[in-house]
Amino acid sequence: MQVSFSKYFKSRFVNAFKERQTIWFVGLIFVLHFIIWFFDTTLSYFFLITIPSIFACINIVKYLIKGIKSNEWNTTYIVIALLFLVLTTKFIFIYYNFLFHLLVIISGFIMIVLKKNQVNKLLDRLTFLVVINLVVLLIPSILWFHYTLPEDVKVWTDNIKWTDFQGTRPSNAKKYGAQISTEIYWKYNRCYNTPRVLTITVMRKSNSWASALSAKYNSNNLLNHEKIHFDITEWTRREFKDSLDNADRLSKITMENIHEYFIELNNNRQDDYDNESEHGKNLEGQEKWNQKLNEFLNE
Repeated sequence: MQVSFSKYFKSRFVNAFKERQTIWFVGLIFVLHFIIWFFDTTLSYFFLITIPSIFACINIVKYLIKGIKSNEWNTTYIVIALLFLVLTTKFIFIYYNFLFHLLVIISGFIMIVLKKNQVNKLLDRLTFLVVINLVVLLIPSILWFHYTLPEDVKVWTDNIKWTDFQGTRPSNAKKYGAQISTEIYWKYNRCYNTPRVLTITVMRKSNSWASALSAKYNSNNLLNHEKIHFDITEWTRREFKDSLDNADRLSKITMENIHEYFIELNNNRQDDYDNESEHGKNLEGQEKWNQKLNEFLNE
């Protein structure tokens, strides 16, 4: 029985790729992904929100039209619309709820089981969406956060290159050889969900710059100095995340206040670092911060 249903489910999923709406959905996702990648736009994830939302609306409209015409209300359309919509909430994260997503997937699966003997393209579409949603459900939200970041940013790593510095050197900063722009990105979930908050440390490439001479002749020392700036922001982000995790009641206002505190703390640390290392020229001060960051990031 299990084997036969497994083959049935597999055949439904394969047949879904012959169904018109599935073809349009998959085709638009791949084509727009390629176009956005090719033109290197910062709206790299926008289509992941709009396309499923459009298809959800299409299925709701079909549900209403067919119901009014025949007076037979096929709830499969509603479940399909919900499966499209929970995809968008997963990508946005702000209004995403894991349990609701799982409940919609289970509802779709039960509907497939109950209507097993029916020959219906709607069931093929439903099977496709159940599988896709199950995959999306299992992918951690933090990975989707990484994916939906603008092309302009680089997520914190223990390694940066001069090619990451893509900005233009300001006319009033000629006495400096380079400057890195770092930020703490965060998303707050307004629904009951785990995790409640996502945080990432990023380097803003377009705002980070390096002079050609500095990059060529003072490569190691100066690049290491800028890397520590990146590390300081990551150190602060981890403390920011720990503070949020330990908060008794977490609201958007509370989170914004905590965020402001750590942004100020990060700015003060960056200033202390530049003053003590003299922008990398004081080797003793630089080494002090090298050891400090190595200790904090590896504890």
